[in-house]
Amino acid sequence: MTLAAETRPASSASFRGFCPRALDFLSALENHNDRDWFRQHELDYRRLITEPACALITSLAPLLRSQLGAQLRARAASIPATSCASPQPPTGWERD
Repeated sequence: MTLAAETRPASSASFRGFCPRALDFLSALENHNDRDWFRQHELDYRRLITEPACALITSLAPLLRSQLGAQLRARAASIPATSCASPQPPTGWERD
């Protein structure tokens, strides 16, 4: 079952939350924790998990920068998912 058709793309400008289908995807991932399944559902992973997570980081950046200092910057990284056992985080924080 693919979940991509039932998602709405997340805007990088504002975080609107993770859609309910994200939890369904994570549950399915837990039940099908293998590379072949993940490759077949990589688009779902990007739309349901990665895009909203990047939007969350982007939305939090100004608040965190004001609290932790201007040297903190949000960096959205496009990381190809090669393993469903431990997908790399799609975004991160780094100090300049």
